[in-house]
Amino acid sequence: MTTTAKTILCVDDESNILNALKRALQGLNYRLLTTTKSDEAMAILRDNPVVLVISDQRMPAMKGTELLRQVKESYPGVARILLSGQTSPEDLVDAINVSEVCRFISKPWDDKALREAVAFCIEQESRKYETRTAKALGLLLHVVSQLPMPVMALDDHERVLFCNRALGQTFPSLACVREGIDLRAVLAPDLLLLVHRQMQHPGLELMETVELDGRAVRPRVQCVVNAGYVILFDKTAQSKSEHLQQEKHHEHPCEHVGHD
Repeated sequence: MTTTAKTILCVDDESNILNALKRALQGLNYRLLTTTKSDEAMAILRDNPVVLVISDQRMPAMKGTELLRQVKESYPGVARILLSGQTSPEDLVDAINVSEVCRFISKPWDDKALREAVAFCIEQESRKYETRTAKALGLLLHVVSQLPMPVMALDDHERVLFCNRALGQTFPSLACVREGIDLRAVLAPDLLLLVHRQMQHPGLELMETVELDGRAVRPRVQCVVNAGYVILFDKTAQSKSEHLQQEKHHEHPCEHVGHD
């Protein structure tokens, strides 16, 4: 079974070093991106699912430790390796304390050792991610189960993780939603559209409502870091039957008044 190639970003102001990294890692299940400009690295990270950054220490525009510090702060789940041809105590201290690199590799490197370091760092970060995700999911499911309002929890692939009891009690059509099913197979297109709008624009306040089981509903979507999403189904709006009853009362108020 083939697996998706993991993306690695290599940053060095010398093209021959980048070519050497390509040769050392060729034939493995990696997608390599390279740049000779440290200031381009963050843009590449923003647009690509990078799992590891390998950076040279001594570059004209920015030290590798500074670049990897920025990577750590903006993309903490991305592993980091620092290369250097001139190792100084200051570089080592910064690599450990400031950039929190996974490995420090001296030039020239041994290709086998480099490949082992790359595999180790990616695996280590993957395990950290799985641990963070498991903790976040556990907390998410605990909180959702305690909420009195109708709530559905999703993973980051939009698969249903959990529906609390209030959801099925309030909306019978969602009472039998099973764990692992894709959200698109659960929600009607108009409701799904409102949910996706909020996923794409966090913090967006919606005024629109859609009908679900005869009740006007306004979904509220919250993103949970390292876990997924929570959808709160705002049921404060009246159901269609309640609305009709209220209209009837206003049209014929005397029908509800007793006579002596």
